[in-house]
Amino acid sequence: NKERTGGAWEVRYTINKKRSFMTLTEGRFPELSLADAKLLANNVLQMVKQGKDPLQKRIENNKKTIITVTDLFDNWYEGASKKLKHPNVALRYFTNDIKPELGRLRIEDV
Repeated sequence: NKERTGGAWEVRYTINKKRSFMTLTEGRFPELSLADAKLLANNVLQMVKQGKDPLQKRIENNKKTIITVTDLFDNWYEGASKKLKHPNVALRYFTNDIKPELGRLRIEDV
């Protein structure tokens, strides 16, 4: 049996006539209370009022932290390992075959 975890908080907004939503990554219910989620959502909506897309900002921030092939794999594996039937297979392939040759290379150089 899979353990059920708390629900995720999402903020829905419209910017440039386009509907979008953003999941608050600061926590899930019940660790992140409704009051705290409302404060974070308010910050997101303030950015929207200023004409800034908060989702684009998050994507740009992630790009800054992903520098090498290993960084990219670690970022992907963090989310994908929970969804894969056998996450250890992907980790083993990366660790044994890819990381020794390409792990330290910058993303731009691949």
